[in-house]
Amino acid sequence: MALDHSVLLLIAIITGSYTSSKVTQVSVKVGSSITIPCVYREEYRNHVKYLCRGFQWSSCTDVVKTNRPDQSGKFSIFDDKSQRVFNMTIGDVTKHDTDYWCIVEKSGTDDGAYFHLSVTDGTPALYVDDQEVQGFLGGDITIRCYHSTSSGEVGWCKLGGTCVKDGWGTIDGRRVSVNSSVPRVFTATLYNVTIQSSGWYLCFKGDLQMPVYVNVTDRPITTTCLSPTTTIESGKISSSSWYLVTLLIPLGLLVFAVIVAVIVWFMLKKHSSSNPQTSAMAQSEKTTYCNVGVRFEKSKQRPSESSQDVTYSSVVIKKPQKAKEVELSNDTVTYSTLKEYKTSS
Repeated sequence: MALDHSVLLLIAIITGSYTSSKVTQVSVKVGSSITIPCVYREEYRNHVKYLCRGFQWSSCTDVVKTNRPDQSGKFSIFDDKSQRVFNMTIGDVTKHDTDYWCIVEKSGTDDGAYFHLSVTDGTPALYVDDQEVQGFLGGDITIRCYHSTSSGEVGWCKLGGTCVKDGWGTIDGRRVSVNSSVPRVFTATLYNVTIQSSGWYLCFKGDLQMPVYVNVTDRPITTTCLSPTTTIESGKISSSSWYLVTLLIPLGLLVFAVIVAVIVWFMLKKHSSSNPQTSAMAQSEKTTYCNVGVRFEKSKQRPSESSQDVTYSSVVIKKPQKAKEVELSNDTVTYSTLKEYKTSS
């Protein structure tokens, strides 16, 4: 009985007053992890805080401190000075993790509060989907608390503050509703939340509590990014789209010019290759023209002849083309023009 009174006294020292909105007993499944928050007074803001394991205050063993982390990784501690709460996380819970103290160091005797972990192999007697819930400024937040016990009242509390049982109420001036109409689950809804609504809460069923951290932030501003294929309305165009158009137009013209040049080059190549005979004849055929004149001198026996017979001949000699380029006849072609002039006898 003396232990119970000391526990109540220590809770009162940390929080200033004893209420039902403090973590005293939590149901946890073997192998899972749990975070337990402990509140403290303003004058303890810069003091060392620690977690101590054991049923008796005098014989408990400190496992992690704010100035000395746990090397095994099983325990961690975080001092949220803005909320005046230090959070202790116990990982990989075993059936030996049942009795703990959250303690604040100070001169003389330290101050602390006891909490018990009810460790089970099956489903915990009271649990939530997640110990941290996200909400947006001005919106509503609903938390589902699942339970397996039929006895005891249900409710929702602000850690170190007021509680709302099944029905309607207010916490920090904001409306809160608790609905237990569905078997094995009850919901707590916070309406029109503000930044001040952030912090630790407890859903409770009978003697069990489950800590839940509510984090309220500004609602994100959604923006729509226009893709390059976005239709332009009312003749308007964004600066980014205009830059894209000015880049694509000269690039398109350049590609078109290259394509046209390639097509023309192929056409010229095809045309020249389809007329090899004409080209060969123009380059290799050479024609020689010559005029041959035949003059008959005066005969001594016929002195009376005053003129001579003259024969004129035009000869054209055409060289044969190469056999592989142009097929020509093997005979040399000779063109002759003969004209006979006779003198009068």
